[in-house]
Amino acid sequence: MKVLLTGATGTIGGGALRACLAHPQITTVVAFVRRALPEDLSSNPKLETVIVKDFSIWPDELLDRHMDAAAMIWALGSLSPTQKVDVEYPLAFQEAFIKRRSLQETPAGFRYVHVSGKFVEQDPDRKLYFLDAQRKTKGLHDTKAVALADQTDSWWKLTIVRPGGVLADGFATGVLAAIMGKNWAINVGTLGAYIAYVAVGGEVDATIVLNGTIVEKGRELLKGVS
Repeated sequence: MKVLLTGATGTIGGGALRACLAHPQITTVVAFVRRALPEDLSSNPKLETVIVKDFSIWPDELLDRHMDAAAMIWALGSLSPTQKVDVEYPLAFQEAFIKRRSLQETPAGFRYVHVSGKFVEQDPDRKLYFLDAQRKTKGLHDTKAVALADQTDSWWKLTIVRPGGVLADGFATGVLAAIMGKNWAINVGTLGAYIAYVAVGGEVDATIVLNGTIVEKGRELLKGVS
C-alpha cells in the first residue's frame, strides 16, 4: 500500500512518517517536502521523497505517478495564521487529486487524512478570546474540505484529525499528558499510530475526530505492537 504525506519535517508529520514506515500494511511512503529529510529517515527503503517548491501547484504528471496511492496524510501547517499554508495548499491538492482520479472509470477508494487542531473554529462570526485568526483560518479549511467531500463520490474519504497539545514521546511528557487528560494532550507516537491507522483504512465513526478518541485508539494500537 502506498501512502502520501506532507509535513514530514515537522513534529506531527515526522511522527506520522515514522508510524507509516513501521506499519506492515504500508509498503511505500511518498513524502512531499521542501528540503531533504534526515539520514535516519531518508535511508529507509520504504520512503520516497519528492521535492516540492510550491504546494499550491500539483501538475498532472506528478499526480499520475501516484494514482496508485491509497491515502494522503496532510500534516503541513503553520504556527501563525497563514491562509496560503493552512487553506490554499491543502485544498489545492484535494481539488487536483479529485479531478485527476475522477477521470478513472472506477476510481479506487482514497483516504485523505488532514491534521487540524482541537480549538479550530469553523464559525467565522463566533467571538474568540485567544488565537482568533489561527483557529478560524484552519476552520475555514475544514469547512471547505467537508463541503468538497460532500460533493465528491464516495471513493473520496475525508477524515479531519483534531489533536490537543502534542507532546514529545518520553516518560516525563507521558506523565504530563496523563495529568492534562486524554481530551487535552497526546504524545507524538500515539498520534502517529492513529494517523497511520486511518490511512490504511481503519474504522472511523466521524469525519472529525477529537483528541480523546485519538488517544484511546492510538494507545490501543501501540499496545498491540509492544
